[in-house]
Amino acid sequence: VDDEQYERLKEIKNKRGYTWKGLMLEGAEALDTGEPYRASRDTNERDSSPS
Repeated sequence: VDDEQYERLKEIKNKRGYTWKGLMLEGAEALDTGEPYRASRDTNERDSSPS
């Protein structure tokens, strides 16, 4: 990975609060399902979780 790609991935990771492992797992899920990551999914899951 070149420096520009690394910095882009690091920005995404930090913005979403992921570890490197979490970022890779989210990417793998998107590849498996063919669906891009949707931030609204996290919000909906948090909103529906019992307090």
